[in-house]
Amino acid sequence: NIEHLEGVYVRRVTSGSPSDIASISRGSIILQINSQPVRNIEDVETIVDELPLLTRRISLMVVEPDGSLARKVIRP
Repeated sequence: NIEHLEGVYVRRVTSGSPSDIASISRGSIILQINSQPVRNIEDVETIVDELPLLTRRISLMVVEPDGSLARKVIRP
């Protein structure tokens, strides 16, 4: 049984990037960024554009490829 999730599917993660270091993997689904819901790539862009310039941590809620829910922290 496949459940529909609103979020952004991660298609690719660059080796050595902040996302890679935070253990975000291909196949993850981003549900929230800094507690704000994410439905599409436009939501991601809007939230990231509104972050303070010197943001030290970006908190993500993701569904891992195995279906588990996880909180990840990106340090840009």
